[in-house]
Amino acid sequence: ALEGDDDRAVVSECERGEGVALETYRAALGTDMPASVRAMVERQFAEIKEAHNLIGNLGRRSGAGA
Repeated sequence: ALEGDDDRAVVSECERGEGVALETYRAALGTDMPASVRAMVERQFAEIKEAHNLIGNLGRRSGAGA
């Protein structure tokens, strides 16, 4: 949860949210879908993984890493 202007709390909450998104995309990729939809979901999944890694790096620098 966010409290005030605590940078660590903000980074931790962002990392948590990105983690939830990653799990949701992993679950979606485990289902059948048209090839064009799968390509879009895979592209979005890759972008979310990259964002999650960037947020994780910020967290480690601020001491908030999960």
